[in-house]
Amino acid sequence: MNKLFIYLCVGACVLMSGCAAQKTFPSSVRAGDTVTLPLGWSQTLKRQEVTVVITGSDSITYTYPPGDPAVRALAHVFPDPLSRLVVGTETNQALGVNANIHGAVIESQITGGDKDISQAMLMLNLPSTLAVGTASIIVKDASDASVTGSPISLNVIAGAGSPSVFQQNGTAMSLSSEMISTLERAPATSVSFSGPTIPYGIQIELSRDSGVGKPWVTNPRGDIKSVNWSDDGSRIRVLVTPSNGVLLSNISHFRFYVAGGVTGLAVVSVKAFDQNGNAVTDLIVDLN
Repeated sequence: MNKLFIYLCVGACVLMSGCAAQKTFPSSVRAGDTVTLPLGWSQTLKRQEVTVVITGSDSITYTYPPGDPAVRALAHVFPDPLSRLVVGTETNQALGVNANIHGAVIESQITGGDKDISQAMLMLNLPSTLAVGTASIIVKDASDASVTGSPISLNVIAGAGSPSVFQQNGTAMSLSSEMISTLERAPATSVSFSGPTIPYGIQIELSRDSGVGKPWVTNPRGDIKSVNWSDDGSRIRVLVTPSNGVLLSNISHFRFYVAGGVTGLAVVSVKAFDQNGNAVTDLIVDLN
């Protein structure tokens, strides 16, 4: 099994713990090696915006600015839809591992009720001159704030390391190649809603610049809601309703994404209704 898949699987396990990670994978490396940093629930984080500050045991600091090639990739991993975490949380069953309890902790203490849970995984090459001993890593977002709060610790052992490679079809391929970059999120607009009343369903119509891009509307949690959409070349119509008739308990659950390189998105109209078909008029649309 190649290293990438191992990293992604481990990242999903860290997500289920409901804690901000404070260790790299692996936790002991050589200078110059590639490490993976689990950054917790950081949905808006993008590789092009992160700054990485690495401080060695000798107090020498290395700074990777946004876009530095030493920062290999930033992917968001999600639990398997059939994982005990997802199934146990949605059905309120322990499933032998207290899955419902862990899910409740994640939603109440980390995501604020948002079911679009994920783990941001940052892959980077360590400096080749990093001193042996305990190093610390701080990852900053576009606002220059630390993503994990406290630094991530790393044990640097003696020896010369080297950047990891990704194996496919027997051919060595750099982790910074297009193959790895495809796991990063494409540019997209988040369409979310707020307001004092949680509706049963929402229909929204968005205008867009004609002839620019090709829209792709994505539903982050297809197991809890249905998102049906159409596009006529200048307007996108989206209908969001619960799956299996189960009411959505948080207005954040209605969020969806519009990707595909479209520009000029603007709200033309929005209609919301309750379970009896009555209009919900206090809905606010947010495009980010």
